[in-house]
Amino acid sequence: MALAASSTAHAFLPDDFGQLLIATASRMSIALQTTTVVQTDAFEFRIPRVTAEAGTNWYAENADITLTDATLAEEVVRPRKIAGISKLSNELVGDSSPAAAQVVGNSLARSIATGIDAAFFGSADGSGVPPKGIGAFADGDITVVAGPAAWANVDPFTEAIFKAEAIGANITAFIANPADAEILAKLKKETGSNEPLLAPDATSPTTRYLGGVPLWTSSNVAAGSIIGYDATRTFTVVRNGTEVELDRSVFFGSYSTAVRAIARVAFGYAHPKSIVRITLED
Repeated sequence: MALAASSTAHAFLPDDFGQLLIATASRMSIALQTTTVVQTDAFEFRIPRVTAEAGTNWYAENADITLTDATLAEEVVRPRKIAGISKLSNELVGDSSPAAAQVVGNSLARSIATGIDAAFFGSADGSGVPPKGIGAFADGDITVVAGPAAWANVDPFTEAIFKAEAIGANITAFIANPADAEILAKLKKETGSNEPLLAPDATSPTTRYLGGVPLWTSSNVAAGSIIGYDATRTFTVVRNGTEVELDRSVFFGSYSTAVRAIARVAFGYAHPKSIVRITLED
């Protein structure tokens, strides 16, 4: 009977705890909040890309229309495994109250959300275990805006917005290092004014905007560099079947339980040029 703890574990972690974990991580991860999230049961997810549009022209009445084809390609995304283990006292595990479950859920969700964001803004090229991150793109692959020597106004972000629009994209989020966001938040619209440069949202006081685009913060973005992208062309692919398991044998000596969480996530970039990097002068 000492090993038959399945009833307690089941009460503590309901059958759908895996989906609850992803839902909680979604509220903590910048990548999951600012990109298009796709869930799939497949080993890989294919994102169609149009690299050249089909041609059109003006025609006279009864004239034959010339057949033209669009040039198609695809972005293949293969979710990669991200996993974590937490050590919990058996007293906490034995408490099946919602508050105890929330403690574990938040801990594991924070760990997974942190790992997802680190990979999303990281420089891994996708050839190894971590999925390809935004940092892996060379300047020639994306849109680059040369910033000033120091943040002073919204001009670089306005330039980024219009450069994206010039290629048919629409920047839906700017992501900055907290140090850069703090500098921007302290700037005023003009000399002698107390009105901040970052426009607040009356319906969401914690949200700030740069040129009408929400500004998010992540310590995974290098200081002095701000990233913008179009959520409709930037994807986070989550494979269904998130696993959460308990094991009391790992930490038997300390009367604790190991909780292991495994998720499978990767990123897809349907239009790399819609990613804009704004960098301060060296």
